[in-house]
Amino acid sequence: ENEGAAHFSLPRGAVQASSLLRDMIEAEEESTELLVIPAMVDAPTLSRCCAYLEYHFHHGDVAEIETPMTRPVAAYIGEWDQRFLFQELLQGQGMDCSRLLRVLQAAHLLRITSLMELCGACVAGCMRGKD
Repeated sequence: ENEGAAHFSLPRGAVQASSLLRDMIEAEEESTELLVIPAMVDAPTLSRCCAYLEYHFHHGDVAEIETPMTRPVAAYIGEWDQRFLFQELLQGQGMDCSRLLRVLQAAHLLRITSLMELCGACVAGCMRGKD
């Protein structure tokens, strides 16, 4: 076991929203307790993805965001997703999008469609009105 490895625990049901993780679980034996995820995502970003998966596993409430968006992204999403996007990922009113972009990339790599759509809509909202 790698001592520097980060460990995350999620209910099996929460993992189902990630088609990559779901496929990895299906390829493993039924008794496998640990799933080793290749180091393609840093631990803080993976932690944020896990928080998203776990919240929506327990509470449902995945936003339906129309495309193209006709309203600001906040109009489509619930309170938890607003806090996740605007406070956790965008760090308040600052314009530092690095966390948001890392989570978007991780959602793409892990194939978490709802998280990709949420982050993508936020990026689109940030770009709206800019030349």
